[in-house]
Amino acid sequence: MTSRAMTPATRFRTDLAAELAATSRPARAAAMVAALLVAWVRRDRPDAAAFALVVAGVGTLAAWIDARSFRLPDVLVVPTIPAALGLLGVAAWATSDWPALGRAAAGAAGAAAVLLALVVARPGALGWGDVKFVALLGVPGAWVGAAVPAAGALLAMALAAAGALTWQVAAGWNRGRPARAGPGGCLLRSTAIPLGPFLLLGWVATAVPSTATP
Repeated sequence: MTSRAMTPATRFRTDLAAELAATSRPARAAAMVAALLVAWVRRDRPDAAAFALVVAGVGTLAAWIDARSFRLPDVLVVPTIPAALGLLGVAAWATSDWPALGRAAAGAAGAAAVLLALVVARPGALGWGDVKFVALLGVPGAWVGAAVPAAGALLAMALAAAGALTWQVAAGWNRGRPARAGPGGCLLRSTAIPLGPFLLLGWVATAVPSTATP
């Protein structure tokens, strides 16, 4: 006797609950702190809710999970893309800045397309989760400015490369076999590192403060 198949909505709720339940208390605390900080920095702007959602609701938690398990969970990242666009849609309505909303959508698609090309050109160097995470970060990033997603991604790559090189030096160049490339993003094939935390850092450094003051 077979059990009834779960509906997509039920499966989503189940997967989301399981993902959040598996997230540690420090990760949830860090997400809350990030939300409060970003909301305070952008307190005078109508996009504060979208920025706080991306950083706290998904960015910090997803980056934390990626750092621990080389995995950017779809159940957290993917639904937040339309949610962030919806919140920015409210901000665009409040400010009559509809071109910024179009720029946000186009920036997210463009950033994802660039990383998708890298995934295809160099399999194993980046993960599909990185592509989706960049799309998510690109929404509020491009809302601020068309060049922000590219600047954030370049900074993230530089930070990740520096992190990989530091790890190699710390581990020793000739000590045992090099680490095998994991399922997450890794800039150097011999050193598996999660790219999600660096993508988040690059976005925070370029997008959050770029228009922090009116």
